[in-house]
Amino acid sequence: MKINKMHNNPMVNNTFKENERKADPKTTQATKGVDIKISNSAKELVNRINQVEDKGYSEKVEKIRAKVLDGTYKVSPEKIATSILKTIDDEKGIE
Repeated sequence: MKINKMHNNPMVNNTFKENERKADPKTTQATKGVDIKISNSAKELVNRINQVEDKGYSEKVEKIRAKVLDGTYKVSPEKIATSILKTIDDEKGIE
């Protein structure tokens, strides 16, 4: 298969010109940075979160993760359902 006059094809020429225009630093605009300001209350919240160390929670999560990876973690639908119903009742104020 022989392709002739590829350099005269307007579609190809336009594509090359467009690529050259995009690469030309005179025609490209510099992207402005965005200023972000974090409120003092947000900074305080982050500091409080970082100060709280709940190692017991982390250990519990790590034990569950290990059981899931080993395939020994068992889910109890009854416990989950009971916990969900208790939470709903607590939110409604039902005892």
